[in-house]
Amino acid sequence: MPYTIRYLPEHNVFEMRTHGEMKIEEIAAYSPDCMSRPEWNEDCQILGIAGVEADFSGFTLEGYRTVLIPAMKAARSGKYADLKEAILVEKDLDVGIIKLFEMLATDVPSLNTRVFRSRNEALDWLTSDD
Repeated sequence: MPYTIRYLPEHNVFEMRTHGEMKIEEIAAYSPDCMSRPEWNEDCQILGIAGVEADFSGFTLEGYRTVLIPAMKAARSGKYADLKEAILVEKDLDVGIIKLFEMLATDVPSLNTRVFRSRNEALDWLTSDD
């Protein structure tokens, strides 16, 4: 997988950092991957990092609508309905493609996702009661 996951116990957050060429199906798989880890609990949140070395050029609007949004809705159902995900975008070039996902996610009430350019702001939001 072109991403690495680590648990940040001081925040109760799973950090997923992308690297290399990304496929929409791989992004769709990382929430269930986090949830399968032994540290996962009902209060965990996710910090996705669109890393400098990641390539999102193959992402499309159709891929967001038919693959990623349905996968995220499925992962965030039931007891995980309050799951928040912050996406930290490290590269200026990727802001537009990631913000497009954020815009599409606002149409789905169960997808509590926001895009950030600052790690501290992303962690503050994830650990807040917002």
